[in-house]
Amino acid sequence: MIRGVGEDPTGGGLGGPVDEAVLVAWSERRRSPTRQFAALVLEGTRVRLMPADGEAVLDAEGATLRADIVSPTQLELHAPDGTVRFIVGPLPQWGRRGRGAELVSRYDARLEPDPELVAPEGRLARFMITPATSQLRRLRLWPPVLLAMLRSCGVAPLDEE
Repeated sequence: MIRGVGEDPTGGGLGGPVDEAVLVAWSERRRSPTRQFAALVLEGTRVRLMPADGEAVLDAEGATLRADIVSPTQLELHAPDGTVRFIVGPLPQWGRRGRGAELVSRYDARLEPDPELVAPEGRLARFMITPATSQLRRLRLWPPVLLAMLRSCGVAPLDEE
C-alpha cells in the first residue's frame, strides 16, 4: 500500500514522505449540502486532513482518533478535540479541476481505491448500471477502503472510547 510519493512538491512541507493520500470531501454535518475538499494524508501512524490552503484541518496520531462507517457512502471520524467529521471518498471527476485537481497534484492523492482493499461486489450490484447508479456504486466502494487505511494507522473503532 505504500506508494513512496516523497515530499510535498510545492515545498510547503509535510516534512517527509507521504505513505498514502486520498482526495476526499468532508463536512462537520452528516447531511451537509456542501462539502470541502481535502487530501487525507497518511504518514506512518500520523493522519492529516489537508485542504487546498495547506493548513491542516486535522493532524493527529492515528491512535488518538476513532472512525467507523456510518452510511453506505460515509465514514465518521472523531478527532481528539471532540470534532466529528464525515468523510466521503472521491469520484474521479473531482480531481480534474479546481481545488480537487490542486490537491491531487500536491499530494499525489488517489482518486481510485486500492484494488486489494476493495471488497468483491455481489452479482446483483452489477445488474442495473446507469450513469447515476455507477457514481453511487463508486462512492460505496470508498468507506471500507478508507476505514482499512485508517486502521493501518492505528485508528480505533468508534465504540472503543
